[in-house]
Amino acid sequence: MANYVPHYQKRRYRREQLEHVLVRLLGHGAPADDIADAVEAVRQARLRELVARRAQLHPTPQSAAELAKLEHHMEAWSSMPPEAIIASCLRRE
Repeated sequence: MANYVPHYQKRRYRREQLEHVLVRLLGHGAPADDIADAVEAVRQARLRELVARRAQLHPTPQSAAELAKLEHHMEAWSSMPPEAIIASCLRRE
């Protein structure tokens, strides 16, 4: 699939939807299992968004800093505790 262009906007929109669902679950006092599932969905959506953004950059010397920054963000989101993900979602609302 050499002509594949990832749709970054679609992934960002989906992540925003999932963050909104997580905030609603927190506001309604949902069970801990539902909140944990929503947190993991937000984490995976953020990682998919970062991967799509990385796929849009060509590995050139000019984009090396941006690629390193994206890799750093991907590692951070992979190891981020659930409390930090919830706090980041609450800050955005």
